[in-house]
Amino acid sequence: MKNIYLLFLIMFAIGTDTFIVSPLLPTLENALHIKPEHLGWIVGAYAMGYALFAIFIGPLSDGWNRKKVLLIGLICFATATLFCGWAFNEWSILLFRLLAGMSAAMVAPQVWALVPALVDPKDIIKGIGIAAAGLSFSQFIGVPLGSFLAMEHWSTPFYILGAFSYVLAIFSVYLLPELTPSQNQTVHPWTRYKQLFSSTQSIPGFLAYLLFQIGNFGSFTMIGLVLHDFYHLSLFGIGTTMILLGAGNLLGSFSGAALTKKFSTRTVFYSGIFSLVLLYLVLSTLPLISIFAACFLVVFTLGGILFPIMMSSLQSLQPSLRGTISSLASAVMYAGASIGSTSTGWFYHALHGFHAVGLFTVIFFLLSVIFFGKSKFFKKKICPAFSSSYKAEL
Repeated sequence: MKNIYLLFLIMFAIGTDTFIVSPLLPTLENALHIKPEHLGWIVGAYAMGYALFAIFIGPLSDGWNRKKVLLIGLICFATATLFCGWAFNEWSILLFRLLAGMSAAMVAPQVWALVPALVDPKDIIKGIGIAAAGLSFSQFIGVPLGSFLAMEHWSTPFYILGAFSYVLAIFSVYLLPELTPSQNQTVHPWTRYKQLFSSTQSIPGFLAYLLFQIGNFGSFTMIGLVLHDFYHLSLFGIGTTMILLGAGNLLGSFSGAALTKKFSTRTVFYSGIFSLVLLYLVLSTLPLISIFAACFLVVFTLGGILFPIMMSSLQSLQPSLRGTISSLASAVMYAGASIGSTSTGWFYHALHGFHAVGLFTVIFFLLSVIFFGKSKFFKKKICPAFSSSYKAEL
């Protein structure tokens, strides 16, 4: 169980690299002479690289040694992140972010797939929560720390994160188990997708997840710009605010399991997502930074609660295809990030404010609710079946 915290640190590194550019956008705009309407592309390039590559690497990794795939991905990820610090113009940063995203696509799905090898079957959901908390912790500590380091120079966070990722690769060599496929797993990659989508829940489930992430990342990408443009915060102020928001996400990650035990998964999920809709309707009307930050704290907390619920729901579709599902879920998430960030980047600058971004997010959250309903994920208890399927497989 203790080695699960190495997966936590790996997800922390990937999460930090994913989210770090949001508070840095105003700085990168000036340092690399990026056009304002192209700022969302920096997030979008990483997300697009991840999404496209994960579609192929996911089913392939179900037939490979997961530890080796993770190690290769970590080394490539560390190198690409270092190169981001050497970017000299708009197109170079876009290229290096694309490569970093492709490398991360090799790593993150293996993390989710390795969880059952490190924990007892009854602790699988808890293990996923711990690994997912690495993403939350990256928003709590990693992204704000990157903002503070960028006060020295914008490239410093990329150098330190790249070096940290090399260290994680070294520890992974010694601490993670070899996980080779069984003979019956060596099949054509597209056969896995065919098997996955044989379930009538798969298409509406993944579509709902895509729509949610389009709205989610569309708003998240613009936080740094809103804090700078409308509340006139410095890079230090943005980093401090991100600590508060990340704390909310971390709290949500650890409290979600307790809530779903006390209430039904269906109740927790729909209460959370409709609360998000209401919050985004009022966020653009708040004149004080303290009220704006408090509302976004609740938004991040709710997001931390909802993410493990959605991931465990998707994983329950075909537990024997956990690598394929993890990769596809990650690809869908980053496709949503790419669409959301590039779209809201245009809306924000064209319409001069966060109100259009908030409305954009509300629309996509409501669309996701419709398709989550069609998926019928919450008509039955997911976790017991999920755990028993893993137990049979392992």
